[in-house]
Amino acid sequence: MKKLLATVLAIYIIAVGYVFVAGGLQKQSNDNEIARRPAPAQATANPSQSYTVAAVRQHHTLDSCWLIINNTVYDVTNFLSQHPGGANTILTYCGTEATRAFDTKDQSFGGGHSPNANSLLQDYLIGKITP
Repeated sequence: MKKLLATVLAIYIIAVGYVFVAGGLQKQSNDNEIARRPAPAQATANPSQSYTVAAVRQHHTLDSCWLIINNTVYDVTNFLSQHPGGANTILTYCGTEATRAFDTKDQSFGGGHSPNANSLLQDYLIGKITP
């Protein structure tokens, strides 16, 4: 009976360890994949362009998704299908101020997006919010 209990416990420890290691490798793989993606073509990209909050609100769909993060406007439409968390993770915030959501992703694990995600965000920059 003790051998059976020890075997079951060993299998459980191995399984739990595998889940944690596989999860960590998957996150690292996603970050590496994001880093390798080419910058998207942005026909309207002009970082000096100014937009009102009302103008950004009009871009709240799968076909046109703009976000405001730290008073900067990003057109992430082309990224929706590539987001590791799925398009629905971002769609909730399309057309809105999304700084808090972006900065507090995975709060239970330290919060914030990876450095790769932060640098990738710059590829989608289209302007600033008009004061």
